[in-house]
Amino acid sequence: MTTRRTFLTGGTAFAASALVGAAPPSRWDERDYARATVIDGQGSTGGGQRMTPKVIEAIRSAGMTAISMTVGRVGSGPGQFHDSVAEVARVAQMCLDHPKLLILVRTAADLAEAKRSGRLGIVCNFQDTSPLEGDIAHVALFRAMGVRMIQLTYNTRNLAGDGAIERADAGLSDYGRGVIAEIEAQKIALDLSHGGARTIAE
Repeated sequence: MTTRRTFLTGGTAFAASALVGAAPPSRWDERDYARATVIDGQGSTGGGQRMTPKVIEAIRSAGMTAISMTVGRVGSGPGQFHDSVAEVARVAQMCLDHPKLLILVRTAADLAEAKRSGRLGIVCNFQDTSPLEGDIAHVALFRAMGVRMIQLTYNTRNLAGDGAIERADAGLSDYGRGVIAEIEAQKIALDLSHGGARTIAE
C-alpha cells in the first residue's frame, strides 16, 4: 500500500535524481527521508492557521522541513493591502511566539537551519497580487516582511491579468508586466498557477 510518505519520498527521490542525471532509487528508507529537505508547497497549519505545539509536532513528525502557507486574501475588494499586512505580521509573530518550534524562512540559510534544528520552517506566500492594491512598490514592502512567493492571479481577473476561469483570456496587463519585473527584481518566486493560458504564456 502506498502511503503519503512513500509517495512524497519517491517523488522527491525522482526529482533529485533527475536534476543530477542519475537513476532514481527504487526505494527510500527512513534514513534517506530523515536527511531530505521536504517542503509542502501549499500547506496550512489548520484551525485558521493558528499554530499550537500539537499541530507543529504533527507536521514535523510527518517529515516536513517547511510548509509554504498562504497569507492574506484572494480576489478584489477593499482593504486587501491593510488586511494582508496584518496577516503577514501575525504569521511572523506566531514564529516569534514559538521560537523553539518555528522559524520564518526568508533565506536558504533559514531553511537549512529549520532542518538542522528540527524546527518547522514557515514560508509566506500570496495566491493573488490583489494585496498590492495597484501599487508595485508594495512588492518590496511585503518582501521585507517575509513574503517569498507571489501568485500573479487567482482564477479570476485582477489588475495584473486574467485568471484560469476568465473566458476572455486576455493575458497580462501593462501593470501585470510591471509587477512581474518587480517580483523578479526583489527575487521573489513568481507563481503562475490559477493563471489564464495566455497570461501564463506571456
